[in-house]
Amino acid sequence: MPSRNILVLAAAAVLAAPLTASASSPDAWAKFNEDVKTKCAEAAKAEFRRVEVVVDPTGSETYGLALVHGRLKAEKARGAALCVVDKKTGKAEIGTVLSKDVVRVMRPKPAKADAAQSDAMKKSPASTADDSDADMDSDAE
Repeated sequence: MPSRNILVLAAAAVLAAPLTASASSPDAWAKFNEDVKTKCAEAAKAEFRRVEVVVDPTGSETYGLALVHGRLKAEKARGAALCVVDKKTGKAEIGTVLSKDVVRVMRPKPAKADAAQSDAMKKSPASTADDSDADMDSDAE
């Protein structure tokens, strides 16, 4: 009987080996996330003046997922939309743009290392407003 248990354990290990070998590496996920970010930004540029993309690190089984947000071209207000990228075909699609009365997207606070750089940029006379309400007055992108 003990040899049968060893045989069963060995068979289980052999069957599980292909599953662990096929898992994606951190580099592969990083490349995939960069592809999702690029494709979603490209797909959203018709709706947004400047688009920001936040990528779900692993997406779903079938799709890469991201949230795109920024200033809208038509309404000159902020909005957000969901973006999906088919993992097999690579095709990106944008959902309906949701206005600020439906979803509110806020820019995250910078990390401590970035905060010092951000403070220095604010004090610099050469700095410009990046996405503040001041650019709502501008018709150009």
